[in-house]
Amino acid sequence: MVYKSPGAYARFVKTATAVSSAGATRVMAIVGTGTMFYNAANEGISRSAKQSSDALANGNVFEVHSVTSKPLYQGLVVSGSVEYQAGIDYDLIGGKYIAWKTKEDEDSQPGTGIVAGSSTGSSKFLNYVTALVDGNNGYLVQDGNYRVEITYVDSALGAYRVIDESTQEVLGEYGISATAVDVIPGIKLTVSETFVPKMTGTPPTAVLDADGNPISDTTVGDYVIVSTRAGKAVDTAPAAGSAYYVSYTFKKPEEQFVPKVFYTYDDVVAEYGNYDVTASGKIINSIALGAEIAFLNGTVPIVCIQAKSDSDYEMKQAIDKLTRPVLGIENINTVVPLSTSKSIGSHAANHASDMSLPTNGKERMTYLAAEVGESVGVSSSTAKSLANERVIYVVPGSVTKDIKDLRTGKSNVRTLPGCYLAVAVASLGLKNDPAEPLTNKSINGFKDLNQLYTESEMNLMAESGCLVMRQTGSVIKVRHGVTTSTVDINSQEITLVQIRDYVIAAARQSLGESYVGNKLRPTIISDIQSALISLLNQFKGQEVILNYGGINVKRSTEDPRQVDVKFEIEAVYPLNFIDISFSFSGVS
Repeated sequence: MVYKSPGAYARFVKTATAVSSAGATRVMAIVGTGTMFYNAANEGISRSAKQSSDALANGNVFEVHSVTSKPLYQGLVVSGSVEYQAGIDYDLIGGKYIAWKTKEDEDSQPGTGIVAGSSTGSSKFLNYVTALVDGNNGYLVQDGNYRVEITYVDSALGAYRVIDESTQEVLGEYGISATAVDVIPGIKLTVSETFVPKMTGTPPTAVLDADGNPISDTTVGDYVIVSTRAGKAVDTAPAAGSAYYVSYTFKKPEEQFVPKVFYTYDDVVAEYGNYDVTASGKIINSIALGAEIAFLNGTVPIVCIQAKSDSDYEMKQAIDKLTRPVLGIENINTVVPLSTSKSIGSHAANHASDMSLPTNGKERMTYLAAEVGESVGVSSSTAKSLANERVIYVVPGSVTKDIKDLRTGKSNVRTLPGCYLAVAVASLGLKNDPAEPLTNKSINGFKDLNQLYTESEMNLMAESGCLVMRQTGSVIKVRHGVTTSTVDINSQEITLVQIRDYVIAAARQSLGESYVGNKLRPTIISDIQSALISLLNQFKGQEVILNYGGINVKRSTEDPRQVDVKFEIEAVYPLNFIDISFSFSGVS
């Protein structure tokens, strides 16, 4: 028997009556690129009194621009400030540490010493403990004392813990091994044994217990003290405890490449940087541009997921991160990859289909776009190959937009790929209720479409499953809001898929949260039915559906822990056609 996690499950069942079930398209996810590097200016650091290096606030430091005794002013070294020199006064090590050069005499180099505790066993234990300065990480060595204490004694196994004597913090517990551990900063610590046989006689022989087993000369609590000495920085380094200032560039850390929720464009720019579009059409920080268009067309909030590059591989990796829940968001309903790559589009289509399965319960759609200059024939064949009610294919493949140069303040007309049109179109489905047609709705933020089609070309592409944009004067509108599915009306119209998703998601959430985990008593059947009727009446009042019927709530005959719920809805269909007939009247 296949396991199912507790919860409410919902699916759309195609019946003879024209019924749609749907998840409300309310949150858009934009997948694209953003800044990979950040600048930290005048980060104040207090020179350590315990070691010859200081940690920067950020890791992955790519380049240190300056280290000075006073903060820079407008990027310049001020009068009276000491400017420390890389390679002479300090080195950047490990992408995080300012390691000050140390004096060359032996007493100024980092070092260690080990002494045993007062017990006899501690003296024996001392012979099996080594602590050596790690040649690669000597800059981390601190002035300090560390207790290495036996916690388990056994002839085959053994364990010990390491305690910082200054704070009494237990830094870690380890098993005996010939391999060194990095628990003490800058030190390779090796403890090879905690069981030291007790010896007697000449020549020495092991003392045995009554069962003939060796007796240990060490016991739990025996310890040694490892003393460490930091390197002494050169005289040109800042004095211990004094402040100095570092300006540097660091790479975005791995943990930041996750989906994030945004409510304002300024927050997006703060995270991913301002966008720019070059004369050749190269887009810098595509997420910021996509977010601007989404907010301009009325979508709030949006989820952004940064790919490490615009390559097919990295974009697919970013899309895959949307399979996991995003904090603060019930569901991502629409995914728009900021790319016109066919491979990325196919991946996004598969993602939307997989997430929309009843077992995943995360109904979503994806909006894709034609490539720049794509022909009518290629667009038509691409839409036919996608043939998916959860995929929208927007044409044409490019559009112009006035892009402001942040350096000069001057606006230039730049050509954008069609994926930015897709962002605007997807916004129409998000800002309105799910039953509001996209057809004949205008989008904002653009200047001109780069391709204009004849009526026959638009009909051909729409019949194949393309969502065609048209322009009249300065207004750009959706000609017909269709998916790439041409099977039937219920899967062709975007709003019918949205209604279906909206109803499914709401029914699953409402009934699941209210009743799953309760006792399956006889009265709960009528309770579930009443709750469902109330929910469907709300949808009627919101004009998301026209009517409903066929409600059937009963206990499952296959699983005594399950209640089966069935119902039908009458969807609100879009008004797409008005057929006008007229004639001349006869002469009287």
